[in-house]
Amino acid sequence: CRPMGESAAMDEALVAAAREGVGPDVSLLVDAACVWPDARTALARAKSFEPYDLFLLEEPLHPDDIDGYVWCAFCLFCVSPRSRMTLTR
Repeated sequence: CRPMGESAAMDEALVAAAREGVGPDVSLLVDAACVWPDARTALARAKSFEPYDLFLLEEPLHPDDIDGYVWCAFCLFCVSPRSRMTLTR
């Protein structure tokens, strides 16, 4: 299995495969392991994962990117209240 962050298509394929593997009735948590370089990339990936009904997207950004987490949280809350990202450090 290739790691997340290689490309948008690969990231979505990994999440789609995980969802298919566990089925629709299981809470799916994805740990991105801080692979995306900025908040715009993280937000774009989070939006692309919406069809897979993630329960949690963990560590989409480097832990010190507080502004990036704030921006993503604001955008996700305003655009898609169902999306969740970890906001703790």
